[in-house]
Amino acid sequence: MTAEICERFTQARRLAWLDQVASDRKNVSPAVFRLSYIISGIVADNGTDECSVSITELGLRLGISREGAKHLVDKLRRSGHVEIFQRMGRGNANTYRPILRARPTISRRERYRTLKIQAAAYRAILKEAGVDL
Repeated sequence: MTAEICERFTQARRLAWLDQVASDRKNVSPAVFRLSYIISGIVADNGTDECSVSITELGLRLGISREGAKHLVDKLRRSGHVEIFQRMGRGNANTYRPILRARPTISRRERYRTLKIQAAAYRAILKEAGVDL
């Protein structure tokens, strides 16, 4: 295992992925978020960008049945937050890879307009407070 692979799923990336999953309220229930939290912890612990864990183990960590864990894993996969490489047969652990989507970018013009509005708001607040610029 090279250092490059070990640095892939850093704490910052883990938190960004968890924020991404948590903000997807339309597709992600609290139980699915708990699953993603467990998967992110396993991925972070092994130092790569993926982990291999059985459905049974995930069910034990979540405190639910194997079938319940399968259902949550499927929901997380369908929401597009994790890629799953399934191994066939009982006792073979699946491999999970979190998918960190790129944040939407805004144009320079839009960013400038946003900063201009924020600056005007700050100036108004300071003026109201009696601070001269």
